[in-house]
Amino acid sequence: MKKLIVAALLSLGLFGYGATTYTYDDGILTWSYTLSSGAATLTTVSANNSGEITGTLTIPASVNASVVVGIGAGFGAGLGITAIEFPNTIGTISYGAFANCTSLETLVLPDSLTAIDGGGYNNHGAFNGCTALKSVHLGAGLVTIGNGNSNANQNNPDSTAHTGVFGNCSSLETVEFNEGLVTIGHHAFSECIALKAVELPDSLQTIGINVFYHNTALASASFGTGLTTIGVCAFCNCPELQLVEFRDFHTPLLGIGAYAFANAVKLTDLTFSESLKTIGYGAFSGCTALETLTLPDSLTAIDGGGYNNHGAFNGCTALKSVHLGAGLVTIGNGNSNANQNNPDSTAHTGVFGNCSSLETVEFNEGLVTIGHHAFSECGHLKSLLLPDSVQTVGLNCFYNNIRLTRVAFGADLQLIDACSFMGCVSLNTVTFSAATTPLLTIKSNAFKNCVQLVSLTLSNSMPTLATGAFSGCDMLRSITIPSLMSTVQDGVFAGIANLREVTFLGVPPENLENAGLDTDIKIRYPSQYAEDWANVIAAIGFTNTESIDPDAYAELLGADSRYELSTSPSDRSIASITISADYVIDNTKFGLTAGKVYDAVLRIVNEADHEVTITLPGGYTYETFEGADPLTIPANSRNLLTITRTEESVFLVSREKLRVIQQ
Repeated sequence: MKKLIVAALLSLGLFGYGATTYTYDDGILTWSYTLSSGAATLTTVSANNSGEITGTLTIPASVNASVVVGIGAGFGAGLGITAIEFPNTIGTISYGAFANCTSLETLVLPDSLTAIDGGGYNNHGAFNGCTALKSVHLGAGLVTIGNGNSNANQNNPDSTAHTGVFGNCSSLETVEFNEGLVTIGHHAFSECIALKAVELPDSLQTIGINVFYHNTALASASFGTGLTTIGVCAFCNCPELQLVEFRDFHTPLLGIGAYAFANAVKLTDLTFSESLKTIGYGAFSGCTALETLTLPDSLTAIDGGGYNNHGAFNGCTALKSVHLGAGLVTIGNGNSNANQNNPDSTAHTGVFGNCSSLETVEFNEGLVTIGHHAFSECGHLKSLLLPDSVQTVGLNCFYNNIRLTRVAFGADLQLIDACSFMGCVSLNTVTFSAATTPLLTIKSNAFKNCVQLVSLTLSNSMPTLATGAFSGCDMLRSITIPSLMSTVQDGVFAGIANLREVTFLGVPPENLENAGLDTDIKIRYPSQYAEDWANVIAAIGFTNTESIDPDAYAELLGADSRYELSTSPSDRSIASITISADYVIDNTKFGLTAGKVYDAVLRIVNEADHEVTITLPGGYTYETFEGADPLTIPANSRNLLTITRTEESVFLVSREKLRVIQQ
C-alpha cells in the first residue's frame, strides 16, 4: 500500500519543484521518468521486491508509450549491475547516472547516443568510479564526452582529476573510440590506471584538461588529423608513455596545452605532424628519456612558462639534439622574475632549460626571439650558430653552459640581455655578423665570468657598451670597439682585470675618461682620426698608443665589414631620423662627402599613417634596388638604408630590414 502511495505522489509531481515525475512498472522494476515534448528521461529505477538490482540492466525503449531518450543525473548510481543494455533511442546520459557501479564490467553505448555529461562543477561524470569496468565501446553517434569538474587546478590536478565521465575506472583496459567524436571533456579518462593504448579518431577536435591524467599503464597515444586542442595536463604523469604520434596532417591548427605530456619519463618516440602550431609551457617537461626532437615547420611558438612555470621541454635530461622547424618565430620567456645578476634559482626553468645532455641545436632562419632562460644549464652544448633573423637573446638564455666554446651572432641581432652567457666558462670565441645590423644592446653581465674569452671584436651596430657586460672575463686581453660606439658607460672596462689592448675603429667615444681603462693599456686608433685621438690621449694620459692605417682594417675585420665611415663625430656611422611627412636629407645632416664616406647606414622611422618620400643629398649619382630616388617609406614603418660608394660620386642605396611597427 505504501508503495502505491509513493507512486501516486510521484505521478502528481509532489516530490520537488521541477518537471512532473511519472512511473512505469514493468513487473520487475519500477522506472521513474520525466517528460519533455512527449519524450521520456529516466530519473530512478528500483526493484519491485525492494531487493538489489544486479546482473544486466536492460533500459526500456519506451515507458507508457513515451520513447526513452535520456538517462537522468544519478539515475543508477551505485547499482550492483554487471552490464547495461541500452535501446537505440537514448540521446543523452546525465552526470553521475551510473557512477560507482563497481560491478559493471563492460559497456556498449548505443549509436543513438550523442552526449555524455561529465558533471561540470562539483559533480561526477556519468560512469565515474566504475572500478570493475574493463572495456568501453562508444556508439557511432557520440559527439561529446562532457567536461568533468572544470574548477580543477590545471597544473596540480590531483584533487579533482578523477571526477570525469570515466574517471577512476581503474580496471579500464580498452576504449573503442568512434569516428564522429568531436570533444573529450575535462578529466574524462583520468586515473584509468589499466588503460594501455589510445588511438583517437580523425574527427576529434578537442582533448580537455587532465583527460588521461595519471594513466599509469598508458604506453602509446595516436592522434587524428582534426585535432586542434590538447588541454592542460591531458597526459601528464603517465610514466609508461613511450610513443606519441600525430598522424599526418597539414593544417597548422593544433595547440598543445601546458604540461600536457609532463613527466612521461619513458617517452622516446615523439612524432609531430604539420598540424602543430603552438606548444604550451611545461608540455613535455620532465620527459627524461626523450633523446631527439624534430619540430615541424608549422610550429610558430613554444611557451617558456613566464612567471613560476617551466618551459615546454624543460628538464628533458636525455635530450641530445633539437631541430627547430622553419616556421618557428618565438622561443618564449622562462621565469622572467629571475634575479638578473644571480640567476641560479630560476635560470633552469626555460624552454630547454636543464636539458643537461643537449649537444646540438639546429636553429631556423626566421627565428626572431630566444626567450629568457631558454637554453640555460645545457651543460653539453658546445657551439651556437644563430641565424640572421634572431633579434633577441633573453635573460640568462645560455647561462652556465659550461662546455660552450663558440657563439656566432647574425645580422639582425638587437639585444643580448643580462646574464645571457654568464658562467660559460669554456667560451673562447664570440663573433658578430659583418653585415649592417640594427642597433645592438649588450646588457650588464651578459658575458660575465666567461673566463676563456681572450679577444673580442664587437659589432659595428653597437652604440654603447653596458658596464659589467664582460666582467670576470679574466683571460680577455684585447677588445676591438666599432666606429659606431659613440659613448661608453662609467667603469665599463673596470671588471676586465687583465685587459691589455683596446682597438678603436672610429673617433674617440664620449666618456672614455671614466671607462675604467688604465693609462698604461695599449690604445690603437685609426690614423685618419689622429687629430681627434691626440686630444683625448693627452687629456686622459694614455702612455701606450698606436695609430693604424685603414688598409689594416681588412685583416682586423674580415671581408664585407662596414666599419670605415664618416670622419665627422656628429655624423657617425649611423644616423636616425623620425619623419611624418616628405623629407630631404642634405649633405650637412648626413655627411656624404665623396672620397671620405665609404658606407653609411641610416635608420628612418615613419610615424605617419601614410607613405612618405625620402630624397637623398643632391650632387651625386644614386643606384637603388627600388630603381630611383626618391625612396618611398611605407606608413608606420622603420627602414634601415645602406649607402655604399661604388665609384667616386656614385652611391648604391639599398633598403634593408623593413620592419612594420606594431600599432
